[in-house]
Amino acid sequence: EYMGAEGSKRRTMLGRLARRCGGVVFVGGCTAIGFADAQTTLSTVPQFALDKTRFDEATYWGRVQNMIDIIDPRLLLTTDAQLAKAQALLKEFEVKGSKPDHVTDSDLWAAKKVVSGIIHPVTGEKMFWAGRMNAFIPVNLPILTGMLVHGPTSVGATVLWQFINQTANAACNYANRSGAEVDLANLAQSFGLAVLTSCSIAIVSSKAVARYKSLQQFKMFIPYLSVVSASTANLLFSRMEEWQKGVPVFDGPGKDANKVGVSASAGYQGVMQTIVTRAWLVPVPALFLPPIIMNALRSRVSSRRATIGLELLIMAVSLQFALPLTLAIQPRTMKLDVKDLEEQFHSIKDKSGKPITHVYANKGL
Repeated sequence: EYMGAEGSKRRTMLGRLARRCGGVVFVGGCTAIGFADAQTTLSTVPQFALDKTRFDEATYWGRVQNMIDIIDPRLLLTTDAQLAKAQALLKEFEVKGSKPDHVTDSDLWAAKKVVSGIIHPVTGEKMFWAGRMNAFIPVNLPILTGMLVHGPTSVGATVLWQFINQTANAACNYANRSGAEVDLANLAQSFGLAVLTSCSIAIVSSKAVARYKSLQQFKMFIPYLSVVSASTANLLFSRMEEWQKGVPVFDGPGKDANKVGVSASAGYQGVMQTIVTRAWLVPVPALFLPPIIMNALRSRVSSRRATIGLELLIMAVSLQFALPLTLAIQPRTMKLDVKDLEEQFHSIKDKSGKPITHVYANKGL
């Protein structure tokens, strides 16, 4: 009442906006995808090449556009029949060496988008749907809701949602690994260590903030530090075999490249690059923008439900835009100087006897 009629109208308007956030989240989540589609419509479709990406991986903006394709949540609706049809079309192109009759470059790029978003680039396996990057936003939004609404109510609730969150992270890390062979026993052990670490960090950080008043001024940074620490531990444990046993390295970046060995050093570099982008950079917009925006809007929002709805909306839009922009910082295929790898790679040669100076490996997402 103290805000007057105008303030009441504003609260009502924001409350209605928050209650309808489900539809707005969907629209916001598809904005980047719609932008990419518009770019495709307005620009010339490049000639299809099986061993290349639609957009130039050598440029940052090209990688952003490729990432927007990869995280497109519409790929979750792809049926097995549609996937098989896309694979068959790409196989026909490979066998024939040119476009099949009545097939356009756009058709072939669309087929490759489907296959690349569902099939692992190294193992050739169909990735578990919840672990794919196109499921990142749909999977994480319900988890964010639980952590925001139920998580703060008790230590048990905190542990529960950290367990669920790290389970989703582990699934994503496994599905988007660089392609190393994975032992299920080691994977289970790595998952247990990741969950234990993340839950411990969450509980300790929460109690530290509550106990030490001097930490209250850094309260905004505590969630970021907790998420970064937990995500780093999860990535290190979930992809442990990559930096212990190694990943396949090849003499070229294309599909027809020859495997020249397995390198633990390459695996370590791939995991560390993934940690920088996915564990350290992706959470920045989702964890820093919502508190800043909500502090400005909190006095105008009357109900807790509206507050939570608005915060989730901001998180969803932040994640949708942050994901392709951060994942595109580094190319998916690493180009590595053989001198930076194990000694066995320092003197390798190609089929014609020429020294190989650089090798290539899938970084993983």
